[in-house]
Amino acid sequence: MQLLYFDAASGHRSAAIAICKELKRRGCEAEMLNLVDVCDRLQPFGRVMRMGIGYFNACLQRDCLFDLKGLVNLQYLTLDCVGKKGKAVLSSYWQEHPASCLVSVTPMCNELMSDCYFSACPQGRYLCIPVDIEEAKKRYWFIEDERIEYLLGSEELQTQASSLGIPPERMRDVGGMPADPDAYEVAALDRNDFLQQQGLDPERPLLLVSFGGQGAVQVKRFAEEAQRQDLQANVLFMCGRNQKLFQQLEQMSLSYPHKIFSYLPEPPIAMIQVADYVIGKPGSVTLAESQVTGTPLLALKSTGLALVQRGNERWIEKHRAGRVFDDFSSLVDALPALFAADSEDASFFSPPPNHAVQQIADAILA
Repeated sequence: MQLLYFDAASGHRSAAIAICKELKRRGCEAEMLNLVDVCDRLQPFGRVMRMGIGYFNACLQRDCLFDLKGLVNLQYLTLDCVGKKGKAVLSSYWQEHPASCLVSVTPMCNELMSDCYFSACPQGRYLCIPVDIEEAKKRYWFIEDERIEYLLGSEELQTQASSLGIPPERMRDVGGMPADPDAYEVAALDRNDFLQQQGLDPERPLLLVSFGGQGAVQVKRFAEEAQRQDLQANVLFMCGRNQKLFQQLEQMSLSYPHKIFSYLPEPPIAMIQVADYVIGKPGSVTLAESQVTGTPLLALKSTGLALVQRGNERWIEKHRAGRVFDDFSSLVDALPALFAADSEDASFFSPPPNHAVQQIADAILA
């Protein structure tokens, strides 16, 4: 069994890791499969795919992603240019590495990848798991192929799938987006001990600031705004793969207690559990981890990723899973009221339960 993902942003990899981990806990042989490792068999197609992902991630890190709709259209064009001979080359991957089931958490590519997979493994199963609350654009997740099964984590996705004519027998509700299985089991850190070990103040609230595994400049912008408004809290800064961001934060003179982390190979579940709030983007995996750990999400309204994350923002507010802010000024300004446990502002968090990763594994192994 293979979990197909790509490294555009970090949510797709995180979702694949979570599902793969749950399957292995159940004794299933499951492995991660990076989309570009398949695409590399066909050149220059593979190089074009890698360049596109690299460009996308660089834009995310600098918060300068414009015209995502145009980039998606360009991706469609690139994928649609793969003809019959190209598909035969790509399908050779599964001829050499056959899998009884291919589970995709990767958007846009499922039409091409399913054709290539079934060419080599005609008796196999192809499951697609959208890791957005809504499909943002036609063909982004759903395609007209009766061989594909869909595991859907929101009512919005179910409605969209039904409107496209996907029959009920090819859909299954999994109750949410996948979170790392460790989020259900990790023994909570002792808050005071953890804060003291990190050189932080046990008398102050704790915030965890993360804008994805790639690391984005928004982390630095929050640090600056918190300094401007004289924030009275501890802050954990997650810089992901962005070493430049890590260095910039280390060079800042911040008056509030803080700790800076570079890339962590595993989600910081224990730190999320001990935090009072998570501050970040309204990504589906971030949202799922917030639900499972019981840590409210304070999300910054999407700009460059609005096409795919606007539905997530609506879901957050509809289901009382956190708050969405237009900018850091209003977010930081709201924190003192949120820290007051007896205030109305602090009582907004009551999200629905999330056991999606377990339900996904159930569906895959059914």
